[in-house]
Amino acid sequence: MVNCANNLNVKPTIFADYNLHIEELKDHFSGKDHFQTNDVVEFYRSIETDLNRSTINWRVYKLVDRGILKRLGRGVFKLGESEQFTPVLAKPLKTLYKKVKNEFPYIEFCVWNTSFLNNLMLHQPFNFFTLIETEREVTESVFQYVNELKSNVFLSPNKEILQNYVQGSQDAIVVKPLISESPLEEIDGVITATLEKILVDLFCDTDLYATYQGVERRRIFQEAFSTYTINEKMMLRYADRRKRKEELVEYLNQLELLTLNQISND
Repeated sequence: MVNCANNLNVKPTIFADYNLHIEELKDHFSGKDHFQTNDVVEFYRSIETDLNRSTINWRVYKLVDRGILKRLGRGVFKLGESEQFTPVLAKPLKTLYKKVKNEFPYIEFCVWNTSFLNNLMLHQPFNFFTLIETEREVTESVFQYVNELKSNVFLSPNKEILQNYVQGSQDAIVVKPLISESPLEEIDGVITATLEKILVDLFCDTDLYATYQGVERRRIFQEAFSTYTINEKMMLRYADRRKRKEELVEYLNQLELLTLNQISND
């Protein structure tokens, strides 16, 4: 029975690989520093003449998602794996996470620091702050606990508090509700935000992340997409949870970053 289950799991991958023509694609583009989406379209249509553009777009998305193609910029790719976004978690952040985890062992929460964005930015901010995002029902309890441990702790601060106290403060901590089904990951035993979540939050929470808006936000998105493997489906699903999917899709299409113009919520 185990063998049958394993076979069932393998078949879709084999079928997908067959349609992607991975080895032929690697041979075709080997030695090229870069190539464009239209080059990939021509490649696939040389194999399947009547292949429609939406099917090819989906294949490009899968190739990027699996690391077969690396995105260099707007519709520009090269062969090879993209890097996974794996920020270095500073010791104070790990310590803070462990203390909250010990005090509230059964809640869902994550921690991250805005310094995660450093290598995606042109102009480095002078100050960074830490986010603790947790279940709405226990947000105030977590805030009270952390406030006893640290200074400069803020509970869901409004725009005025953010401008006057958080954004100009060194090592501030913001405690806020965690959106349900947020894309999270574990790094070094710490539950933290994925790059997909961070990008969506920058787009949605403009007051909280005022330092990262405008031209800087554009650069962050462009650098993120060109440097790292972005799970577009995960990102847009989370944006949908935040009721900003259509606006985010429009923004990403303006930057020519999305591999697909539309991705379902499945």
